[in-house]
Amino acid sequence: MAYEDVKKPIPDYENLFVEEAYNKRGGGSGILKKLAKQNKQEIIMSSVLYLIKHSPTWIIPIITANIIDIVSTGGEVR
Repeated sequence: MAYEDVKKPIPDYENLFVEEAYNKRGGGSGILKKLAKQNKQEIIMSSVLYLIKHSPTWIIPIITANIIDIVSTGGEVR
């Protein structure tokens, strides 16, 4: 299935802003909550993929420290 074949509905952002203007209940965070609620699955999936993508960055300092320890002790592995 090609990307063009997938039909996703376009969110009605204008309606969200109009609703929020009429429902002034002491804050503008209602729009963000509604947008997050509408895109909950996409937000979770992108967060998981971000963690997977950047996991090597967390491992590199540990590997580097172990290599430095091995070289500085003359090749002895603990």
